[in-house]
Amino acid sequence: SNVLKWYRSGPDDKGIYGMHTQLTITGAFINRTLFDQANVAVPGKDATLDDWAKAANAVAKATGTPYPMAIDRSGHRIAGPAISYGAKIFDADGKPILVDEGFTTFVKKFVEWNKDGTMARDVWAGQGGNTYRDAAQEFINGQLVYYYSGSWQTARFDSQVGDAFDWEVVPQPCGGAACTGMPGGTGVVGFKQTKNPKIVADILNFLAQDENYLDFTVRTRNVPAHKAVADKGVTYTGATPATQKAMDAWLAQIPGISPIAYTYQGYKNNRAMFNISVQRITQAIVGESTVDEAMARAKTDLEEALKQAK
Repeated sequence: SNVLKWYRSGPDDKGIYGMHTQLTITGAFINRTLFDQANVAVPGKDATLDDWAKAANAVAKATGTPYPMAIDRSGHRIAGPAISYGAKIFDADGKPILVDEGFTTFVKKFVEWNKDGTMARDVWAGQGGNTYRDAAQEFINGQLVYYYSGSWQTARFDSQVGDAFDWEVVPQPCGGAACTGMPGGTGVVGFKQTKNPKIVADILNFLAQDENYLDFTVRTRNVPAHKAVADKGVTYTGATPATQKAMDAWLAQIPGISPIAYTYQGYKNNRAMFNISVQRITQAIVGESTVDEAMARAKTDLEEALKQAK
């Protein structure tokens, strides 16, 4: 039902206009081999991002690995950890605010980690503007202990890491408020301008049938957004044990996604908020501003963006 809201015009709208074909979730991978080599225990499911930072630093130091941690350069990617540390994103009336005490708490940690070498600094500091940058190649090359990205990387790692090292999907890092990633994905929708509404509805209905949806999910190696399919669990026929284990781990994280994360992902102006996050946090990382200055500018940026969006 959380995803269904994305397809509706508002709370009073009860229509079904499309189907979410795949659910993505942001989250973390670890190089398990490096943890084993370092003889460092892998933090448990209630571990905070601070706990992961401590463990990843210990692993990197013991194994001579260049980068303890990395998070994709994306406002979407840092949203989950920020919400976990208490960011509300919206006020009590549902108006977007982005910056609050929880958001600032996470940003201060993240900026400090970029400055002290915990985070791979070039992922954020090496790019300008809104440019997206991931750290998948560093992870694939065995240069990164803990990588926060998302479920869509699973097939890539399965094919490109191969037998070079063992990798795993680990539980969402917690903050004081939640242990959440950000949802996303793709869907198929019907357009109201169609001259054949019944055919469109029939196609959507056909695709949504349990066995058809399951077949699509298995073939595409995706996390199901279909509750009946998800509740039964999915066996990914032909998948390697690493991929099956990873997909099971992603599926297990879905119930823990914060309602704030669903609302943020479904908000029509979230792209502006993601871009503001990237630009202002990067300025704090490279020393162009303090975190407090960056957050004040982010607030002003959002006010301007909302005016332009009207």
